[in-house]
Amino acid sequence: MHKFLICLFTLLPAHALALSCMATDAVWLYQHIKEDEADYLLVKGTVSLTEAPNVPVLSETKPAEALTEARATGTAFSRSGFDVPFDQTITLRATCISVWCSTPDQFSGETHIFALKMEDGELVLPLNACGGFSHRWSEEQEQRVWDCHLNGNCPAPEF
Repeated sequence: MHKFLICLFTLLPAHALALSCMATDAVWLYQHIKEDEADYLLVKGTVSLTEAPNVPVLSETKPAEALTEARATGTAFSRSGFDVPFDQTITLRATCISVWCSTPDQFSGETHIFALKMEDGELVLPLNACGGFSHRWSEEQEQRVWDCHLNGNCPAPEF
């Protein structure tokens, strides 16, 4: 078995082993959107596709991206926490990093904390091969976002 794995890894193209995503979490997401000049909305909830998922197609002439319409339902973040009811149509923008692409069907009804970017009057959820602006929700992550917001206590994620 050991020889098989060595053989397998030597036969794989280099790019198949090259993608290494930086570990992020909801606190990183909160800090990123707070520091960015663009307008964002931080939401805790579910994302449901309202059409078949569109997947980016790699191209040598232009960046690969695909847009899919979805419905986001949950609560938006305010000065007092995730307490503003939210139920709107959004656009999922799936993109690629080199040969690795995201897919808009990654949500599967689970609760996430995600950042919606306001672009030309639309709410867009950027997705990339490393996850993009969405993280699975947990009470611990929500508490860490709240602590970061209130106290400036924003430690890096522990993975």
